[in-house]
Amino acid sequence: MHMKKDLLGLREMSAEEIKYILQSADTMRYILRQPIKRAPHLLGKSIVEMIYEEDTSTRTRVSFSLAAKYMQGTITVVSCKTDGGERLIDTTHIIDEMSADTIILRHPMSGAVKFVAENCRACVINAGDGFHEQPTEGLTDLFTIREEKGHIEGLRVAVIGDVLHSRIVKSDIYGLVKLGAQVAVGGPAALLPRNLEALGVKSYPTISQALTGADVVIVARLKQESIDEGRIPSRAEYKRFFCMDEARMALAKPDAILLHSGTTYSGVEVSAGLLQSGRSMVSRQIENGVAVKMAVLHQFSRKGTAYEIVD
Repeated sequence: MHMKKDLLGLREMSAEEIKYILQSADTMRYILRQPIKRAPHLLGKSIVEMIYEEDTSTRTRVSFSLAAKYMQGTITVVSCKTDGGERLIDTTHIIDEMSADTIILRHPMSGAVKFVAENCRACVINAGDGFHEQPTEGLTDLFTIREEKGHIEGLRVAVIGDVLHSRIVKSDIYGLVKLGAQVAVGGPAALLPRNLEALGVKSYPTISQALTGADVVIVARLKQESIDEGRIPSRAEYKRFFCMDEARMALAKPDAILLHSGTTYSGVEVSAGLLQSGRSMVSRQIENGVAVKMAVLHQFSRKGTAYEIVD
């Protein structure tokens, strides 16, 4: 399949393109689990990871680097600042002129990745832009669900928490709907986007209604912005009404699984007991994230590869 030049978000991808990446990730995870994790898929390819957010998680920074190195690509990580110094377009232009094949960009402003993609020759991969999307983590969640459940179409997926500020669960929602899942969203009304129904998602005023009969539960990370903006009083208040614990998880199906979008505030968003239970896929998400990023880097960097790889 011929992929677009850039990975901006799952909203722009077709169901067929998403499935193709997930299938490629199956192969990459096989490589990842070998004693010698080495493949030639990115041999001769140069990748630059531009990070404009100081609080970027270890999971994001390291997983992209390892994904490139496992496939013999060269990767350079650049920590950038939004205040002062070079403009984003100037930095991008310099990297583009240095013949980088792929730019991985994480930026606090929604739309920054699209702007860069439109103004450079290199392939651009969105590693998170503002509150827009984070497609590689969305693909990771889809991959994890498909691995555990065997399919996505027809599943009832409950998305709980700070949906408004979570770029990961926005990618989750776009991907889940395109692959035929029924998505139910629940959380504080102030933390739910207004246009959810237009996306083919059912919004509920309580998490109990969203959780009932769910095959999969995805918990969105509670962002500090929600407190700073006065959308919720405090973390303690959020924990009281919206923390996912064993009792609330019991509303879902007995074989339901739990995913979390990013670093957790243990005991606030999800109880420690539930995180450590057999229903939690959080550790699996971390491993799968590397496999998915390997698939993304391979598929979006294939033009002019040193070897023709048969998937």
